Amino acid sequence: MSNLEMQTIKFSHEYYKMPQFINEKTSSTIIIGVEKQRIEKINSTFLHYDTVFNIRGGVEEYFPLPKKGDVLIIFLFSFNLGERHIWTTIRRWTPRKEAYYKDLIGQRVRIEIKGGGDINAENKNRICRLCLECG
Repeated sequence: MSNLEMQTIKFSHEYYKMPQFINEKTSSTIIIGVEKQRIEKINSTFLHYDTVFNIRGGVEEYFPLPKKGDVLIIFLFSFNLGERHIWTTIRRWTPRKEAYYKDLIGQRVRIEIKGGGDINAENKNRICRLCLECG
């Protein structure tokens, strides 16, 4: 599949969970799995990991997710010049989104970060506060 045909997964911010190399032109990302899950059954530590980002001056922000209902957990494998990183993104569930993402399993996707909240150099290598407490 050429870059012109490659599907895009959009993010509103650069999240701590993302590989450091995600914006490198030489990096690639493949969807390796998609699971439907009740958000009420997802561990709070995992929700924290998946939604935390730094918007400015070391202040952690969280992407808002629904309190109840179904969501999709999308498993991603990114690699760049010998570096490898498995990570996730949680998306609101609809039957259409589930079919769309499941059709992309095994395919390369483009990662697009829309704006605001880029992690500055000081915080780029930092693990979020809660994850340090979790071990």
